[in-house]
Amino acid sequence: MKFFDIIFKKKSLSQIAREEGYVADQKGIQNRFVRERQHWQSHLDNTKQYIQDSAKHRDSKKSVAVLGSGWLLDVPISELAQEFVDVYLYDIVHPVQVEVNMKKYPNVHLVVADLTDGAIELAAQSKSFEEFRNALNQIPF
Repeated sequence: MKFFDIIFKKKSLSQIAREEGYVADQKGIQNRFVRERQHWQSHLDNTKQYIQDSAKHRDSKKSVAVLGSGWLLDVPISELAQEFVDVYLYDIVHPVQVEVNMKKYPNVHLVVADLTDGAIELAAQSKSFEEFRNALNQIPF
């Protein structure tokens, strides 16, 4: 059992993410992408190409993980699904559209995880930054 589970009432990761505005931020990123696509496209294409090139040069093709996968705007998911036996997408909340689209890739696995090891939950439960900082210092990362 993690430290934060003992001290604070356990909430689901999706509930915490919603309360802390993470889901609203995700929607904001998608909305901004739609509005400013032409300004983002070069960066996204370069990032996808870098990931593809890196994936092709891996010795092991067993699995790959994308941490903080979000909307997959800069992730060449189709190519990764072809290149690796298993692809793991980690995020605290996966957008519903991503969940639906990933069903066509049987080797792509959506993993709901708090990659901060509980810092998000601590922030949600803390009454002040000082309280959060003190609690954060107690977590054995």
